[in-house]
Amino acid sequence: RYIASWTSVDYILMLVYVRMLGGPEDKASTAYLALETQSAKTSVITAVGRRFLEPKVFRLLQAILAIAKTNQKSRDKLAHH
Repeated sequence: RYIASWTSVDYILMLVYVRMLGGPEDKASTAYLALETQSAKTSVITAVGRRFLEPKVFRLLQAILAIAKTNQKSRDKLAHH
């Protein structure tokens, strides 16, 4: 159950990415899903956020990503060890 819940986190992060880009959902989603690692996905979300969000909102995004990364580490230990 813990491992499966990561799918929800990844989906929500994709929605954040798509919303920040403000473009067609199908193209933005396709690009996001083509990224193979979570670190690549997080990097692209961070880059887009840094460029397009107000500083206060960007700091909030960084906090959310930090929480997600902590949970990802726990999930990865269960999934890969």
